[in-house]
Amino acid sequence: MVPVSLAGGEAPIGTIEIDGAAVPVTVDAGDIDPTGDHIVTVLARHGRITAVTDRYASRPQGMSRCQAGSERYLRLIDIVARVQRYAMRIESCTANIGAADEPITWSADGKTMTVNLVTAPPITLAIAANGMVRASQ
Repeated sequence: MVPVSLAGGEAPIGTIEIDGAAVPVTVDAGDIDPTGDHIVTVLARHGRITAVTDRYASRPQGMSRCQAGSERYLRLIDIVARVQRYAMRIESCTANIGAADEPITWSADGKTMTVNLVTAPPITLAIAANGMVRASQ
C-alpha cells in the first residue's frame, strides 16, 4: 500500500493526489472532523483505474459518540481522465457502516471488483475498458 496526500478541509469537495495530479473527490463534510487527520491509501491498480481508501476522523457527536471514530471511503479513480468514477463509504462511526477484514477483492483481469461489508450484502462493481463503473448487488 502506497500512501498519497489528501487536501480538502471542510469543503464537500476535496482532492486526492495520485501520480502528481490532483483528482477532485466528494466528501460528506457533515460527518468528518475538518481538523482531524486524513489518510489515503492506494489498494490496487488495474489499467486506468486506481482503487484507494481515504479515512477521515469522524465529527464528534453528542454524548461522547464518535469522539475517536472514523469515516472511510472506497474510491475508484480514473487516472487517465483524472476523475473519481465511483465512491462509497465503507466504514462509518456516524452511520454504523463496517467493512469486512478484506474490504475489496478484485478479479485477476481487473474487470470486476467486489466490495465486502459487514453491514450489507457484497456489491459488485463492473469496470469497463473506458473506466466507467457499474454497481450491482
